[in-house]
Amino acid sequence: NDWAIDEIVVLNVSRNKDTKKEFLKMIKAISKTNFVPLSVGGWIETLDDVADFIHNGADKVVINTQAFKEPTFISEVAKLYGSQCVVVSIDYKIIENRRIVVIDRGRVVTDMELVEWSKKVEKMGGGELLVNCIDADGNRKGYELEGIKDVVENVNIPVIAFGGVYKWSDLVDGIKIAKADAVAVANMLHYIEHSARKAKR
Repeated sequence: NDWAIDEIVVLNVSRNKDTKKEFLKMIKAISKTNFVPLSVGGWIETLDDVADFIHNGADKVVINTQAFKEPTFISEVAKLYGSQCVVVSIDYKIIENRRIVVIDRGRVVTDMELVEWSKKVEKMGGGELLVNCIDADGNRKGYELEGIKDVVENVNIPVIAFGGVYKWSDLVDGIKIAKADAVAVANMLHYIEHSARKAKR
């Protein structure tokens, strides 16, 4: 909030499903002092999970593995809360020059290509895509621009670039080269005492 960020995304990346209740309590606490849109995800598997987060301060939910396993889940959430509430997170890896979707916190490699899945998500009612190349995430080399650009060129819903930011110019590349509608950054804000205002400049 103090840094004038446009949106906050909080994801429960724990491999332990038992963290769901504690995570929900944390989101409720965050929402009390948060004045920008809040997107929340991690272990969202049912409509009850969605309702829990929406009723405790989330403006949007971020779904990933469950969306892939049951694509109709996207439509069900969109029908209840509107497509603008549904952010589908897509993780992918580059395997033999193909961009392949991975799920279950990167542990399961699917047989679906990135662009193919992105199109299907849009068709099912997803309102936004949060696109993350696992190969780039944490490598401090910037976004995997080509993959993000491929998605942008093939869907008509907003695409958020994520994974790999190490310098502010990486954000510019996400917008100007990959043509993403928005850019997300995590670790750089955690460890470097710079405000998001500097990132925006």
